Amino acid sequence: MDEHESLYNQTAMYFELRCFLTEDTFVEGRLVVELTRTFLADLVLPPCRPTWLWTKRAKDDAKLNTGDFSERRWNAAVKKVLAGEYSALTIFAANPDTPTEKISFSTHVNPLGPEGYSLPLIGTIHVTCSVSYLRLLAASLEKVESLLRLGTAAWNGVRGGAAYGYGNLAFIPTRVPINPHGPQHPGYRLPWDRDTPPAEPPHAIPVAWIGSDVDGNLERMFCTGRGIKGAFWANYLSAVSVRMAGGEQAIRASLPGIRIEPLHAGGLLVVATDSPLPEDSEENRQRFLAVHRVLQPAFLSRAETSENKRALLGYFYREHP
Repeated sequence: MDEHESLYNQTAMYFELRCFLTEDTFVEGRLVVELTRTFLADLVLPPCRPTWLWTKRAKDDAKLNTGDFSERRWNAAVKKVLAGEYSALTIFAANPDTPTEKISFSTHVNPLGPEGYSLPLIGTIHVTCSVSYLRLLAASLEKVESLLRLGTAAWNGVRGGAAYGYGNLAFIPTRVPINPHGPQHPGYRLPWDRDTPPAEPPHAIPVAWIGSDVDGNLERMFCTGRGIKGAFWANYLSAVSVRMAGGEQAIRASLPGIRIEPLHAGGLLVVATDSPLPEDSEENRQRFLAVHRVLQPAFLSRAETSENKRALLGYFYREHP
């Protein structure tokens, strides 16, 4: 069971740092290996150790290859990634004495859809960790920098830059199980009657709703320049998103004291607070509110979002195209 924790008047389960890649972006195996080695060296904190290694070949009928992490399997995977044979690679690490302290790094790049599928799949590079593991990282400014640097290296290493990225505390809504033969008692919910993000902000410091039912339904919009997911702790913005928010000069002028760094291809990294697990202070609340206000013109538009997906925006949206 994944841990749930109440933070900022919301339920948090994970921390997620995720970069989305446009469907025509090609990622070299060299970058995947470099990012993975950086993850293992800088973000897997003793006594945590790698436990699982999952891979998948770059073809549409490939099956996921799962197994224990070992130097032998890792070295073999490196050769196949460099040769372009693997499109997906995930490493899980955990503290053997405290199983809730866990972190993973995953890449799904140059993906192919199933045979006959009309659209290529969106590529992703991401780090996910438990809230208890985030506390270990947040206790060290050096490790927080390592986390942000990994996101920046992923962005800058992709030819032309990524499409969008964010880093924040996160929550995955529970999926309703399919049980066509079960009793349909009062309050029975169908699988498509999913929970949706809050329509009003519970707190100035957000918890992002993530997972296939949320990002899986919105990611193509991120990757076609129609808007961003919201305003979070770390915001990796493409040149298109920067223009939508008024341009680099206007963003910098409107966010004095906020960390803003250039990314390749005209992008910007905007970081709300020093810590990804900030103290619930008035100063930090105002920092997140300021980032929200400045980035709101770049949020996804309610008018341009289909009605069946509109609720997935929560309170992160702009009203007009």
